[in-house]
Amino acid sequence: MMPGSGGRFYTRALTTVVGRSAIPYGYTLTIWTTGAVLERSHGTPAVADTLLFLIGAVAGFAVLGVLSQRENEPPLSPGRRDLIQTGLVQILAVGLALGAAALVAMIHGFAAWLIGGLTATVIYLGIAALELAISSHEALTDDDPT
Repeated sequence: MMPGSGGRFYTRALTTVVGRSAIPYGYTLTIWTTGAVLERSHGTPAVADTLLFLIGAVAGFAVLGVLSQRENEPPLSPGRRDLIQTGLVQILAVGLALGAAALVAMIHGFAAWLIGGLTATVIYLGIAALELAISSHEALTDDDPT
């Protein structure tokens, strides 16, 4: 290692870690806050309620997974800028999912737990994907001299 290069490599490593953690971190925040909003309205969930929340979240993830394979396109390989931008603007995705959770919390009974997990997952991942698509498209457009 050359003198003075340690800081540069650390910065690059930090950029990589933060960029690659952005989506999972945002999803973690979304799921946690959704559960907290539902718990505030419905009380501490019973084991069956937490299972319904889990089933809803997994179902939402599965539906989006199937939809993502319809076109048989390879995933985006976002650049550093795309990952940073997507991570920084996730407040929209988390905020919309949390807003939806507040609406779902108005549903009475066990269905709120099922719909809460489903809604949080679909909204967060859908909006995060939209943010990444826009960021990646802008980066491609910026690089295109035509």
